[in-house]
Amino acid sequence: MWPALTVLLSLVIVPGERFTPLLGLSVIISVAAISLANGRDMLHTTDKLSVMPYLLGGMAGICWAIYCTLMARWRNWVHHYATSPIGFLMTGAVAACIALWRSEWQPLTPPMIGVIIFTALGPWGGGYMLWELALHRAPISTLSLMGAATPILSTIWLLIAFAATSAAPVTREQVFTLTAAAAMISLAVILGRINLMQKNIERHK
Repeated sequence: MWPALTVLLSLVIVPGERFTPLLGLSVIISVAAISLANGRDMLHTTDKLSVMPYLLGGMAGICWAIYCTLMARWRNWVHHYATSPIGFLMTGAVAACIALWRSEWQPLTPPMIGVIIFTALGPWGGGYMLWELALHRAPISTLSLMGAATPILSTIWLLIAFAATSAAPVTREQVFTLTAAAAMISLAVILGRINLMQKNIERHK
Protein backbone atom coordinates (compact mmCIF):
# COMPACT_ATOMS: atom_id res chain seq x y z
CA MET A 1 0.00 0.00 0.00
CA TRP A 2 2.70 2.48 0.95
CA PRO A 3 4.38 2.89 -2.49
CA ALA A 4 1.13 3.94 -4.20
CA LEU A 5 0.14 6.10 -1.23
CA THR A 6 3.55 7.80 -1.25
CA VAL A 7 3.11 8.72 -4.92
CA LEU A 8 -0.35 10.15 -4.26
CA LEU A 9 0.81 12.14 -1.22
CA SER A 10 3.81 13.49 -3.13
CA LEU A 11 1.45 15.03 -5.69
CA VAL A 12 0.01 17.18 -2.90
CA ILE A 13 2.99 17.77 -0.62
CA VAL A 14 6.17 17.75 -2.75
CA PRO A 15 6.75 20.79 -4.99
CA GLY A 16 7.28 19.98 -8.65
CA GLU A 17 5.38 16.69 -8.53
CA ARG A 18 2.27 16.64 -10.69
CA PHE A 19 -0.15 14.02 -11.89
CA THR A 20 0.10 12.72 -15.44
CA PRO A 21 -1.78 9.85 -17.12
CA LEU A 22 1.51 7.96 -17.43
CA LEU A 23 2.22 8.27 -13.71
CA GLY A 24 -1.32 7.17 -12.90
CA LEU A 25 -0.90 4.12 -15.13
CA SER A 26 2.36 3.27 -13.36
CA VAL A 27 0.66 3.36 -9.96
CA ILE A 28 -2.22 1.20 -11.18
CA ILE A 29 0.19 -1.39 -12.60
CA SER A 30 2.26 -1.49 -9.41
CA VAL A 31 -0.83 -1.98 -7.22
CA ALA A 32 -2.08 -4.69 -9.58
CA ALA A 33 1.30 -6.45 -9.39
CA ILE A 34 1.28 -6.47 -5.59
CA SER A 35 -2.30 -7.74 -5.56
CA LEU A 36 -1.38 -10.46 -8.03
CA ALA A 37 1.62 -11.60 -6.02
CA ASN A 38 -0.12 -11.68 -2.66
CA GLY A 39 -3.79 -11.79 -3.59
CA ARG A 40 -4.35 -15.42 -2.66
CA ASP A 41 -2.85 -14.93 0.80
CA MET A 42 -4.81 -11.71 1.35
CA LEU A 43 -8.08 -13.46 0.45
CA HIS A 44 -7.30 -16.50 2.59
CA THR A 45 -9.37 -16.20 5.76
CA THR A 46 -10.25 -18.42 8.70
CA ASP A 47 -12.96 -18.43 11.32
CA LYS A 48 -10.52 -16.89 13.81
CA LEU A 49 -9.52 -14.00 11.56
CA SER A 50 -8.36 -10.96 13.53
CA VAL A 51 -8.73 -7.49 12.08
CA MET A 52 -6.13 -5.94 14.38
CA PRO A 53 -3.00 -7.06 12.44
CA TYR A 54 -4.44 -5.58 9.24
CA LEU A 55 -5.30 -2.31 11.00
CA LEU A 56 -1.80 -2.05 12.47
CA GLY A 57 -0.25 -2.95 9.12
CA GLY A 58 -2.37 -0.31 7.41
CA MET A 59 -1.35 2.31 9.96
CA ALA A 60 2.30 1.36 9.47
CA GLY A 61 1.94 1.76 5.70
CA ILE A 62 0.27 5.15 6.07
CA CYS A 63 2.91 6.40 8.54
CA TRP A 64 5.77 5.23 6.32
CA ALA A 65 4.23 6.88 3.25
CA ILE A 66 3.84 10.17 5.15
CA TYR A 67 7.41 9.91 6.43
CA CYS A 68 8.86 9.29 2.97
CA THR A 69 6.86 12.13 1.47
CA LEU A 70 7.95 14.60 4.15
CA MET A 71 11.58 13.55 3.67
CA ALA A 72 11.22 14.39 -0.02
CA ARG A 73 9.41 17.65 0.78
CA TRP A 74 12.12 18.92 3.15
CA ARG A 75 15.10 17.25 1.50
CA ASN A 76 17.25 20.36 1.92
CA TRP A 77 16.88 20.07 5.68
CA VAL A 78 17.03 16.28 6.06
CA HIS A 79 20.11 16.15 3.82
CA HIS A 80 22.12 16.93 6.98
CA TYR A 81 20.30 14.50 9.28
CA ALA A 82 19.36 10.82 9.47
CA THR A 83 16.00 10.43 11.19
CA SER A 84 15.03 6.83 10.36
CA PRO A 85 17.33 5.18 12.98
CA ILE A 86 15.65 7.14 15.79
CA GLY A 87 12.23 6.21 14.43
CA PHE A 88 13.03 2.52 14.37
CA LEU A 89 14.56 2.65 17.86
CA MET A 90 11.29 4.18 19.07
CA THR A 91 9.33 1.45 17.27
CA GLY A 92 11.45 -1.23 18.91
CA ALA A 93 10.93 0.34 22.35
CA VAL A 94 7.16 0.40 21.84
CA ALA A 95 7.18 -3.24 20.69
CA ALA A 96 9.22 -4.25 23.74
CA CYS A 97 6.77 -2.48 26.06
CA ILE A 98 3.82 -4.26 24.42
CA ALA A 99 5.59 -7.63 24.75
CA LEU A 100 6.25 -6.98 28.45
CA TRP A 101 2.67 -5.83 29.03
CA ARG A 102 1.27 -8.97 27.41
CA SER A 103 3.82 -11.22 29.14
CA GLU A 104 5.11 -12.39 25.76
CA TRP A 105 8.74 -11.45 26.40
CA GLN A 106 10.98 -14.45 25.82
CA PRO A 107 14.64 -14.85 26.82
CA LEU A 108 17.12 -14.56 23.96
CA THR A 109 19.95 -16.98 23.42
CA PRO A 110 23.39 -15.70 22.29
CA PRO A 111 22.83 -16.90 18.68
CA MET A 112 19.48 -15.05 18.57
CA ILE A 113 21.11 -11.87 19.85
CA GLY A 114 23.83 -12.23 17.19
CA VAL A 115 21.23 -12.56 14.43
CA ILE A 116 19.37 -9.47 15.69
CA ILE A 117 22.56 -7.41 15.76
CA PHE A 118 23.58 -8.62 12.30
CA THR A 119 20.22 -7.82 10.70
CA ALA A 120 19.98 -4.48 12.50
CA LEU A 121 23.39 -3.34 11.31
CA GLY A 122 23.19 -5.02 7.90
CA PRO A 123 20.01 -5.54 5.86
CA TRP A 124 17.68 -3.43 7.98
CA GLY A 125 19.89 -0.57 9.08
CA GLY A 126 21.82 -0.38 5.81
CA GLY A 127 18.72 -0.74 3.66
CA TYR A 128 16.74 2.00 5.38
CA MET A 129 19.74 4.30 5.51
CA LEU A 130 20.27 3.91 1.74
CA TRP A 131 16.55 4.53 1.20
CA GLU A 132 16.71 7.74 3.20
CA LEU A 133 19.79 8.89 1.28
CA ALA A 134 17.95 8.15 -1.96
CA LEU A 135 15.02 10.30 -0.81
CA HIS A 136 17.43 13.24 -0.65
CA ARG A 137 18.46 12.85 -4.27
CA ALA A 138 15.97 10.98 -6.47
CA PRO A 139 12.38 11.83 -7.46
CA ILE A 140 9.94 10.47 -4.89
CA SER A 141 7.57 9.05 -7.52
CA THR A 142 10.32 6.93 -9.12
CA LEU A 143 11.54 5.64 -5.75
CA SER A 144 8.02 4.76 -4.66
CA LEU A 145 7.38 2.73 -7.81
CA MET A 146 10.66 0.89 -7.21
CA GLY A 147 9.57 0.32 -3.61
CA ALA A 148 6.59 -1.66 -4.88
CA ALA A 149 9.06 -4.43 -5.66
CA THR A 150 9.64 -4.99 -1.93
CA PRO A 151 6.71 -7.36 -1.31
CA ILE A 152 7.47 -9.19 -4.56
CA LEU A 153 11.12 -9.74 -3.62
CA SER A 154 10.27 -10.75 -0.05
CA THR A 155 7.77 -13.33 -1.30
CA ILE A 156 10.32 -14.70 -3.77
CA TRP A 157 12.86 -14.98 -0.96
CA LEU A 158 10.35 -16.85 1.20
CA LEU A 159 9.67 -19.31 -1.62
CA ILE A 160 13.41 -19.88 -2.03
CA ALA A 161 13.75 -20.47 1.72
CA PHE A 162 10.78 -22.86 1.68
CA ALA A 163 12.23 -24.78 -1.27
CA ALA A 164 15.65 -25.01 0.38
CA THR A 165 14.31 -26.18 3.74
CA SER A 166 11.30 -28.18 2.48
CA ALA A 167 9.16 -26.17 4.90
CA ALA A 168 6.40 -25.80 2.30
CA PRO A 169 5.89 -26.93 -1.30
CA VAL A 170 6.56 -24.41 -4.07
CA THR A 171 4.16 -24.73 -7.00
CA ARG A 172 4.54 -23.68 -10.61
CA GLU A 173 1.58 -21.38 -10.14
CA GLN A 174 3.44 -19.46 -7.43
CA VAL A 175 6.55 -19.13 -9.59
CA PHE A 176 4.52 -17.95 -12.60
CA THR A 177 2.52 -15.48 -10.50
CA LEU A 178 5.61 -13.93 -8.93
CA THR A 179 7.40 -13.73 -12.28
CA ALA A 180 4.42 -11.94 -13.82
CA ALA A 181 4.19 -9.59 -10.83
CA ALA A 182 7.91 -8.77 -11.03
CA ALA A 183 7.53 -8.02 -14.75
CA MET A 184 4.61 -5.69 -13.99
CA ILE A 185 6.65 -3.85 -11.35
CA SER A 186 9.47 -3.44 -13.87
CA LEU A 187 7.01 -2.03 -16.39
CA ALA A 188 5.65 0.41 -13.81
CA VAL A 189 9.17 1.67 -13.02
CA ILE A 190 9.97 2.04 -16.74
CA LEU A 191 6.78 4.05 -17.29
CA GLY A 192 7.66 6.18 -14.28
CA ARG A 193 11.10 6.90 -15.71
CA ILE A 194 9.57 7.82 -19.07
CA ASN A 195 7.22 10.17 -17.24
CA LEU A 196 10.20 11.78 -15.47
CA MET A 197 12.10 12.18 -18.74
CA GLN A 198 9.08 13.87 -20.33
CA LYS A 199 8.83 16.30 -17.41
CA ASN A 200 12.54 17.14 -17.67
CA ILE A 201 12.18 17.79 -21.42
CA GLU A 202 9.22 20.11 -20.81
CA ARG A 203 11.11 21.89 -18.04
CA HIS A 204 14.05 22.68 -20.34
CA LYS A 205 11.98 23.93 -23.24
